[in-house]
Amino acid sequence: MYTIIISLTAQKEEAEAYLFYEKISDGLGERFLEEVENALEKIAANPTHYSYVDSTNSLRDLALEKFPFVIIYEILADKIIVTNIHHTKKELK
Repeated sequence: MYTIIISLTAQKEEAEAYLFYEKISDGLGERFLEEVENALEKIAANPTHYSYVDSTNSLRDLALEKFPFVIIYEILADKIIVTNIHHTKKELK
């Protein structure tokens, strides 16, 4: 089993998205966090399943199903390093 490590950048992006969605509707931020957690579980279960997104074949991604976000990660030995959790279309304000 892999250990998931979420970078400070990814933690910040996740927190900003949570606050953005909570401003829109109470509980929407919680649903966002649940979907991120579900995606991280999928990644941990089968990290090599998802596509490479860089020319060096080190970074992979998984798009969330209900929110326009993507999780970018790399596999290093028995660790999965989540580098980004970012919006696919715009900056959150």
